[in-house]
Amino acid sequence: MKFIKRKLDVVEAEQYLGVGFLIVNTPSGEVKAQPTDYIIDRGNGDRYPVKKEIFEDLYEPFSEDVQIDPGVLKSGLVPDSTKTEETELQRQIREAQEKFQK
Repeated sequence: MKFIKRKLDVVEAEQYLGVGFLIVNTPSGEVKAQPTDYIIDRGNGDRYPVKKEIFEDLYEPFSEDVQIDPGVLKSGLVPDSTKTEETELQRQIREAQEKFQK
């Protein structure tokens, strides 16, 4: 049996803490995210909801101390931490949470 290691996969992620479902447009169509699910954005516009337990098994916080090739950062595969404006993913989650708080 071969052992295979998952490739480096740095994603932007936000945990959905709203009430009710959040519809996430994925390349495969619309998928419902439930409260506590994480919404990951691969940097190329592809977004996916991931169950909290699975997310916490597969991902860990990304350290700013890790050296990244600038070409990878420019490609969008790694989020640029120097950007302080709200991302599209953050805006969608914030708006959904505000909607359910009213």
